[in-house]
Amino acid sequence: MRRCLYYMSFFILPLLLVFPPDHAYGGKLLQSVRDCFREINSLSGEFTQTTSVRSMDEKFQYSGVFYLLKPEMLRWDYLVGSTDQAYLNGEEMILFQPAQKQAFLLKAGEVASGKSPLGLLLEMDDIEKYYKVREKKDRLVLHPKTPSIISRAELVIREGRFPISEIVLTDSIGNRTTISIEKVKINPPLKPEKFRFSPPEGVSVIDRR
Repeated sequence: MRRCLYYMSFFILPLLLVFPPDHAYGGKLLQSVRDCFREINSLSGEFTQTTSVRSMDEKFQYSGVFYLLKPEMLRWDYLVGSTDQAYLNGEEMILFQPAQKQAFLLKAGEVASGKSPLGLLLEMDDIEKYYKVREKKDRLVLHPKTPSIISRAELVIREGRFPISEIVLTDSIGNRTTISIEKVKINPPLKPEKFRFSPPEGVSVIDRR
């Protein structure tokens, strides 16, 4: 699969971390994020993504839009640098590549690696069992306690109704992805149908679940 989709799977984990339950890790910074998100049921916004590939000494840039609907739906559309799309609905993920006329059906936990981390993060009940969470100035830093495709995730915090300005991800081989989140709309009227993928005519669907 193309590189942008590979790093798109990195984005989903920390984005879902901003929906913690009341009994999650209780640091002051995370508590402020939690307070902001208690009234949020849906989100839409724009993103820019820069991925630095260590082995190639290159940077790849993308941008697009995203939509999120609690408790477990996410859609991620690349508009610049790619036309790929990703759909998440619970434990199922669909990666659609229009240019290649193909779509992959995947288990979300397998895309993200580790012990079903995506399902865990959607509920967040056992976050401290799987992640070490600490606060560092203006950001939350997360380290998985078990082997994962992500070795470190940082959520950069800002003031405002939507408290996440950037997500910085480092993978296990040193590649780094920075995702800036902009023009966020809180509680837009999103319907579940927006998160359901119907393959266009001529698209091959490859089931890897």
